[in-house]
Amino acid sequence: MIHDDRVYGRPLITYKATRIEIESSYSETGMFAYATDIQKIGYYAETEWIWINSAGGTSGSRGVSRVVARWHADGPLAVYDEVDGIWVVPALCKVNSIILYIESKGSSGSTVVDIEKSSDGGNAFVSMFDFADKPELVYNDTNHTAISATSAEQILLPGTLLRMNIDQIATGARNLSVTLNLTEYTSTTSTLLTIMGIA
Repeated sequence: MIHDDRVYGRPLITYKATRIEIESSYSETGMFAYATDIQKIGYYAETEWIWINSAGGTSGSRGVSRVVARWHADGPLAVYDEVDGIWVVPALCKVNSIILYIESKGSSGSTVVDIEKSSDGGNAFVSMFDFADKPELVYNDTNHTAISATSAEQILLPGTLLRMNIDQIATGARNLSVTLNLTEYTSTTSTLLTIMGIA
C-alpha cells in the first residue's frame, strides 16, 4: 500500500511476466517484477527497468554481506535536517536496525532522530518510520543507546539517498551517532523472489 508517498509492507512488486510484457506495461519507480523468460528480478528506476544478474536455482541462501551507514554530530545538539551529509545505498539492501548513541544524554526531555530516503535523486525525502517508531533516547535512560527497527520490512534500491535528521533534542544533549545496519542481497533468484513476496 502507498500512503503519502510511503510504501507500507512489501515493495511495489509481485508481478510476473515476460521481460517485454513488463517493460511495455509497467513504469512505476520502485516497482519490482520477475521476468519469467530471462529468470531475473528487475526494478524500475525513473526511466528504465534494471535487471539484476543473479544465479538461478531452487534453494539458494540469502546474502550475508553487511552494509553500515553512519552519521555523527559533535558538540551540543540542535534540531537540524541532513546532519553529516547524504549516504548513497550501494546495492540492493534490506534494513535491519538503527542504533542511536548519545554520549551526553542531557538533563531533561528526549532526543529523537529520523532517517529519510529519496528515490528520485533528492527531490523529495520521506521518513523510513512511523512517528512513534523513530529512534528516541530519554535523558534519564540507563543506556546511552536506543535500537529501533522500521515499522515495516524495507528493501532499498541501489542509488537510494539517505539522510539523518535530528527532530527533537533533550536539553543539554551532546555528541550523537546514528548507525543504520543493512544486509546486502547477493542471493540466488529464488531467494530474492521469496524475500520480495513474488515466489
